[in-house]
Amino acid sequence: MKIRIITEFIIIILLGGVPVMLSFFSGGTEALEETISSLLAQELAINYASFLTAFFFIVAFLEWYLYKPSIASRKAWALIRSIFSETGTAIISVFRIGSGVLISFPILWFIIEPESFKLANVSGFLFYGVLMFIECVFLSFAHQYVKKWEPKSF
Repeated sequence: MKIRIITEFIIIILLGGVPVMLSFFSGGTEALEETISSLLAQELAINYASFLTAFFFIVAFLEWYLYKPSIASRKAWALIRSIFSETGTAIISVFRIGSGVLISFPILWFIIEPESFKLANVSGFLFYGVLMFIECVFLSFAHQYVKKWEPKSF
């Protein structure tokens, strides 16, 4: 579990934190605002990513639970599961990017303007960033666990 936490932290920094830092240092506050608004997913994207992730768990359960009498049906289910296994990480990616942005923005603020930095101003960013980080750890652990399920033999 410790490795999963460290791995997720590195991933969120690479996906959300590095673009925030690069945009500020290469283009200032205008580039930072543009980058942040482009990185954070809109409601439709979040809902669709959530649907794909939920659908992966449903497909994995059905493949694990249902009896598949023929080789063709087992191959079909394996193909379906492999497709949805890839799309099943969609919400994790959205949360990783969002978490990286929400955690790195206060850090950037503290580095650039320490005199105007107040923890009360950024506590919401940090709270939701850490919350999304915890969700990433949980969802990626669950995704890896479910991917290892072997279909039931009847």
